[in-house]
Amino acid sequence: MADYSLTYEENARVLEVTGPLEQSDAGQFREALERATSDKTAAPVIIDLSGLELIGSAAMRLLAQFTKLMAERGATMITVGVSGVVRELIEMCGMDALLKIEQSTDDALAGLTPA
Repeated sequence: MADYSLTYEENARVLEVTGPLEQSDAGQFREALERATSDKTAAPVIIDLSGLELIGSAAMRLLAQFTKLMAERGATMITVGVSGVVRELIEMCGMDALLKIEQSTDDALAGLTPA
């Protein structure tokens, strides 16, 4: 079961996801994404997957869906810490072309324009 932690860093919200994110966790992952993106402003959201061991296809679809939702609002969602098996799965599905991916939260924050 995955764990979720939502924090605020500088001018962005950071949702950290740890553990395995399996198909059965999709509902909880959706709720965590909804909390992270609930502010209807253009504040960026960073999804930190550095502690993620596994990601299911439903979670990948949710990442794409919420990335698109944020773009429609004129905001940015950045996925960071994608490595190992998680990176392989995201690349195999072609999701790396849809997601804005940075190495780390620090890299993502450095690339943001101050509000």
